[in-house]
Amino acid sequence: MTLLVFTLAYLAAHFALYVVVLRNLPAFGTERTIFVYHAVPALLLGLATAVVVFIAQDLATVAAGVLAISLQGLYSLSFLELWALSDGGYSLQILEHVATTRTTFDASGMEEIGAGKRTDRLQAALDLHLVETHGSAFGLTTIGRLVAGTFAAILWLINAKLE
Repeated sequence: MTLLVFTLAYLAAHFALYVVVLRNLPAFGTERTIFVYHAVPALLLGLATAVVVFIAQDLATVAAGVLAISLQGLYSLSFLELWALSDGGYSLQILEHVATTRTTFDASGMEEIGAGKRTDRLQAALDLHLVETHGSAFGLTTIGRLVAGTFAAILWLINAKLE
């Protein structure tokens, strides 16, 4: 039960810290910083939970550990998804464009948004060392192949059909 109370307190403090302090810092306007802000504590919680479960070695602690890690996952994935949607959602930018122009809808400006999104994604992949350039082409790095393989394994596991 202590593990669960600790996890709930940690999640509340993590969220409050972001809302009160961090969201106003320029660094927290980047996808990488937000991801690291969630990934590092999630790994630490996972390790701490594993240690607690290993020491206690009882089913109640195992169940609390699974719940703690699940709560962390739900919290971080929800936060990251909402952050990404509000930060640069293509649809939100289209709505903003329409609202600010107050004229008939001209889709030509939307092509620039799409190109900017593609450029931002490629730069993020380069910054994370997931891809590397080969002249004018891109290729996966070793880390990129590992990440792509992990995603492919998840898609295979859940039997996802990509169209």
